Amino acid sequence: MGGLIIGTAGHVDHGKTALIEIMTGIDTDRLREEKERGLSIDLGFAPLRLPSGRLAGIVDVPGHEKFMTNMLAGVAGMDLVLLVIDLTEGIMPQTREHLEVIEILEIKKGVVVLTKADLVEKEWIELMEEEVREELSGTVFAGAPVVTTSAQTGEGIDKLLEILDKIAETRETEENAPLRLPLDRVFQMHGMGTVVTGTLISGQVKPGDEIEILPRRIRSRVRQVQVHNEKVEKAGAGQRVALNIPLDRKDLARGDVIATPGFFEPTGEMDVFLNMIDDFPHPLKDNSTVHFHLGTSRCLGKVKFYGDRRRLAPGDEALARIKLEEELVAGFQDRFIIRFYSPVHVMGGGRVLITDPPEYKRHDKKHVRLLERMVSGKSEDLLFQIIYRRGVIQKDNLILLARISEEEIEQGLKKLENEIQEIQPNYYVSRDRLEEFYQKFAEELNSYHRLYSLRPGMPRTQAVNFVSDISGSEEGEKLLNLWLEERRIKKVDQRIALVDFNPRPGNKEKQLADQYRDKLREGGFSPPLAWELGQKAGEILDYLAFQGEIVRVNEELYLTKDKYEEAESLLIEFLQEQGKITVAEFRNLLASTRKFALPLLEHFDDRKITKRSGDERLPGSAFAANEQKG
Repeated sequence: MGGLIIGTAGHVDHGKTALIEIMTGIDTDRLREEKERGLSIDLGFAPLRLPSGRLAGIVDVPGHEKFMTNMLAGVAGMDLVLLVIDLTEGIMPQTREHLEVIEILEIKKGVVVLTKADLVEKEWIELMEEEVREELSGTVFAGAPVVTTSAQTGEGIDKLLEILDKIAETRETEENAPLRLPLDRVFQMHGMGTVVTGTLISGQVKPGDEIEILPRRIRSRVRQVQVHNEKVEKAGAGQRVALNIPLDRKDLARGDVIATPGFFEPTGEMDVFLNMIDDFPHPLKDNSTVHFHLGTSRCLGKVKFYGDRRRLAPGDEALARIKLEEELVAGFQDRFIIRFYSPVHVMGGGRVLITDPPEYKRHDKKHVRLLERMVSGKSEDLLFQIIYRRGVIQKDNLILLARISEEEIEQGLKKLENEIQEIQPNYYVSRDRLEEFYQKFAEELNSYHRLYSLRPGMPRTQAVNFVSDISGSEEGEKLLNLWLEERRIKKVDQRIALVDFNPRPGNKEKQLADQYRDKLREGGFSPPLAWELGQKAGEILDYLAFQGEIVRVNEELYLTKDKYEEAESLLIEFLQEQGKITVAEFRNLLASTRKFALPLLEHFDDRKITKRSGDERLPGSAFAANEQKG
């Protein structure tokens, strides 16, 4: 379903529009001013039927330097470029600037088209062919086919079409990726309303689809889809499409992007791999303002380098942060162009690495290493960066953040098996960061054990919160469970401890433990509460409870083991005889007071030996299992 998008490039008046007209029968100069002035001002579009029957789309760009902005909007989505050179003039300044753009955007397929062959002698053509090949050596057009043509006589046109047809056979598309359509035209059509056009960069679109217009964040639906003026039920990546959508024309503009809802998020800054063209007259200084062109959008942006770099020399490359004056929509490895602020001229460009970067820190070595890895452009490196930065991430969220097809994500995760770990089905973490999280947690646990040497461990809730904080996710529970399975930590009741930790009281704590144990024994069913014993009594009492010497009823009430068992036996025996019990009756059984009887009954409620019914307690679900104690 995907098509081939063919673009033109070249100096003004070198015959780009005439070449397209003889190939397609369509004059792409649609504006009155273009007709009057005899030169292209804005983008022109035409369908091209190739000899095999395949349908390609042609984008005609203006050649005049005044309309370079329009030219840059037109190169978005091009698969192949026709570099058009007038045989009577040869390679001219705007030809070179267009060539720089093509190289920066890494459009690797091209055909050199020499025009106006009817105006020169055969010997001149041979001379120009040799000169052009020599000047294009070392560029993306080195070794590209060179076709001599004439729009007046038709010379070379059939040969050119055959070459294009052969290239179309190898066209690869991204139809399984999320929808992304940068808009290059917005207009009204009588009887239809608003129509937008563009080259479908990725995904598919069909009538009825819900769409999102970015960066405006407007939701809408597609009424109709056309490819080269014909209604279709579905269009795919690599095709020139026109969409009819129920929005006012003023709500849309060139540079907007139509996308699958929820997949793309506009950004005001991004981390990039930047390179300068070889022959730019001076370096790019740190913190410089540039014209930034991405897809069909453009705005001003400020360049800030990473590390100690303060300038980027011609022909050099660097990692940088671009801070934009407006929000744009970008994806991993999107190509962009930067132009000098004034006078405006192409100076370089590069590729987008991260569209949601962390706070800018010039000397963040870890982040720079991630960026260096991502320069490769491999999907697995994009996934690694997301997983590494997010700590723990669910697969569904990974799909949203990566903005690539599920198939690419599956392949990428497989390639990362040695670097990431699936801690639970569809939850991933990088192995390096997993170890980093564990070491931080182990240090925290060790500190906790030193501070509270008598406690069996850190409360589980506190442990989960700490691990969630250090991992930057809400998945602390999953990480704890993994470490428990690996026996790197242990669970003691509702507490977490290092595997080799056991409470160890000192001499002073042992003396206090003996005193507290004696006082609880003396108190019977009316023992002193923890706060009455001393400021740190709760910790020592918890230690005695962990050792099984006393029983913790709640955070203030503790009973000796024999008294607790006696209270349980009295309760069970009473319920066996009477079938129910009140707080007052239980208080009398213990010869105690409501202050102690009520929390003890509530404790037995929690154990499900009893269950509350109004002012009474009835046998609970665990009562039968405990009857033998009665």
